[in-house]
Order: sequence, then structure tokens, then C-alpha cells
Amino acid sequence: MLGELKEQEMKKERKKIILTGGHAATTALATMEELKISTKFRWELIWVGAKYAFEGKDILNIEFKVFPKHDIKCIPIVAGKLQRRISLYTLPAFFRLPIGFLMAFLILVREKPDIILSFGGYAAVPVVIVGWILRIPIVIQEQIMTAGMANKLTSRYAKKIAVARRESIEFFPKEKTVLTGNPVMKSIIQVKPKFQLERNKKPVVFVMGGSRGSHTLNSIISEGLERLLTEYKLIHVTGDLDYKELTEKRHNLSFDLRKDYKIYDFVDPMKIADLYNLSDIVIGRGGANSVSEIMLTARPAILVPIPKTWNDEQNKNANYARESGIARVIPQSKLTPERLLKDLFQIRKNWEKMVRQVVGMKLIDREAAERLVDILEECVK
Repeated sequence: MLGELKEQEMKKERKKIILTGGHAATTALATMEELKISTKFRWELIWVGAKYAFEGKDILNIEFKVFPKHDIKCIPIVAGKLQRRISLYTLPAFFRLPIGFLMAFLILVREKPDIILSFGGYAAVPVVIVGWILRIPIVIQEQIMTAGMANKLTSRYAKKIAVARRESIEFFPKEKTVLTGNPVMKSIIQVKPKFQLERNKKPVVFVMGGSRGSHTLNSIISEGLERLLTEYKLIHVTGDLDYKELTEKRHNLSFDLRKDYKIYDFVDPMKIADLYNLSDIVIGRGGANSVSEIMLTARPAILVPIPKTWNDEQNKNANYARESGIARVIPQSKLTPERLLKDLFQIRKNWEKMVRQVVGMKLIDREAAERLVDILEECVK
């Protein structure tokens, strides 16, 4: 039986795909999961993106931490970050632009991919444009409710554009734009909803600030830590930058409080479902992937969108979750430990209602990875 399956796999036509972008690790992983089980092609997967998460710091981007563990080849590219306003970074970014295009050309000529999938972000721009010049089919995936700057800029070069939300269709050419939903990993989709909080037990609050962590959330949690821990258990993914300071703060807590505070600098996205399974409530930012995961797992949430994002994308993502009934939204300017505790209390009061509202919805993200792979296999040369 195993021999027959292996023979069938070997008979599939081999195709190579380059995936590229930024802030898209979980979306890319969900898509890669589906590509690996394709019944049509045997896919070779390559990731091209920025290697480091922060300027001047040797902190790897999540893709370069995780993807090699899953047999995905990663190739770093240096690219100038797209600037909305003049700043200290504008000139260095400008000089990196030609380097990015040269690197993209050398990578694409060497790897000879059959198709390129871009998730947006500045690192994807040279890969998409050079790919178009080399006549490699391009598919773009847009995760947010509007249109990312890089995706908007490169949409003219795409054969197809897969959008996560109906609201973003208006930002792209309608004749090649398809509504697919936002790809989410199978392990997240398989997390079962909880329909009631356990009596006489502290609810478990999962605090996450996106792939790099959030200094804003970390600071508020640190300021109100002892008060939070008297009423809740916390699972806190801090990111690299604040981990040491918060670990020291945990060490100084009393034993009874310390045992209810689990802290991690980083969690492999393939294991994040374990934390959702443990959690009752989520505190996070307004990223598109976080919103998709919160809705699919039916975990009531407090969302604190990053202000002044491109096209106000984080506020729009967060409000999408709020309107579904699964989230409360706190503007960053109004975030305090007192406000956080107040909103947590309101969620506890309405927890079951919030869960049942989203469980009853038909969520497009559930089959989004399959739809995106279907588009890729239609477009591949």
C-alpha cells in the first residue's frame, strides 16, 4: 500500500513555486500544507523574503526560524522598504531597491520557478516585478480588508489576485480578482470551540502580539501583571525584545501567581493550536491572521489594533471581528491595565453568547487554503 502511494506521488508532474512576502508566515504555512497534499502536482517549495525582523538586530524573521524545520528552502533577499513618508530610513531604503531587484533576478534565473505566490510586503516587490519580466505567472494573496501597499503596487503584474475579504475587491482589477478567504493552518481549524467556562477556575488568557510580539501589549501586561493574575491564568508570547525583562518580572512573583503565568519568547506556528486549545480568552493586535484564527477557534478576544497602519487595516480587521460578535476592541490610546481588566470582566459576563454567535457563522477562511491552491494550479505554466 505504501509502495503504491509512493509510486503515485512520483508519477505526479513536478512543479516549483516561490512564495514571497512579509508578515505572512502562518498564511504561507497553511498554503504550503495544502500544496504538499496536492493530487495534481508534486510541489517543490521555496520561500524568498527578508531574513531579519528588525533593522540592526540579529533577530530572525519567523519564516527563517520555522520554515527550514519543515523542509522548506529559504532564500534571503535585501529589499528597500516601501516608505509612506520621508524619514531617516528613506535614503538607505532607496539605495537597497536596486540590490533587491538584482538579487531577485539572480534567484529567479537560478531557481526557475513555475509560478510565484506573493503575500505582499516590501520584500515581495522585486520578486514579483522581475518574475513578470521573466514571464513567470504571478498570483497575489491579499489578507487584509483593504489592499496592502505592495500588493496594490504589483497587482498589474498578477495573473490572479486572491483576496481574503469581499471589502478588498474594489482595490484590485475585478476581472482577475477572486474571493478565497484567508488560509489558516489545519491545526487551528481543528481546534474545537468551548461552550462554557469551567466553574470555580481562573479563565486562561492567551496574550499574543503577532509574529514579533508587541511592546505595547507587553508593557500593559507587565504594569497590571499581579492584578491580572489574581483573576486569570496567563499564557504570554512576548517576542524576543521584551522576553528577558518579563521573565525577570515573573521570577519575582509569589509562587501562587508565578505558577499561573506561562511565558514564551516564541512559539512555532505549527504548535500555536495547543495554546488556543488551552485558552478561554485571547488578547492580541488587529492582524488579519490573528482575526482569522480567533474567529475559527471561537475564542472571545480583546483586540488592540496598531494605529496608523496602511489604509487603517488593523482597525478594519479588528472591527470585522467585533461585528461578528467575538471581539471587543480597545484603541491603543485608551489601553490601560484598568481598561483591560474591565473588558475582560465584560467578556466573562458575555462569554457564552460571544462564542455561540461566531460558531453559528459560515466562515470563508475554513476552506481558503484549498481555494488558493486551486488558483495556483490553474495558473501554473
